[in-house]
Amino acid sequence: MRPSEIGLVYAAAACMYVAYFLGFRRGRAAAGAAEAPAVARRRPGLRGVAWSLFIPGAFLLMYFSLAVHLRLALGRWPLTIGDNPDSWWLRTHTEATWQFLGTMAWSLLIVPAGLIVCLIIRRWTYFAAYLICYAAAALLCLALMHAAPGSFLNWFMD
Repeated sequence: MRPSEIGLVYAAAACMYVAYFLGFRRGRAAAGAAEAPAVARRRPGLRGVAWSLFIPGAFLLMYFSLAVHLRLALGRWPLTIGDNPDSWWLRTHTEATWQFLGTMAWSLLIVPAGLIVCLIIRRWTYFAAYLICYAAAALLCLALMHAAPGSFLNWFMD
């Protein structure tokens, strides 16, 4: 898979992620008018929280595995910004990590609009908890990026 195709994979995963939470899973009956109050009182479950933590958790795993990958490829932490080993796998891993970071960062811009929609549509109020959980985890991941060694962080941000 080429690095340019990785973004399409993440977009498809994001669509499946949203479809899961909106209830378009196979085998689930559509809520009728009589069921609307029961659906409105639905509480967030552990399974939904786990799904909302999936993308930030996967990014964090990918980011720190890239740090280990670079350390093993060079035999040391990078000394300069242009200190790149000539490896196809490392370039692909770096590009995939950047795609994941971009997807996660841009999705944070959509969260406020999603929260407003969830609070307007009464049936979806329980979904707001998942969005808040996702946003908090994504912001935590962006902060935890700075736990990597400084020379790796400078290399990655270049």
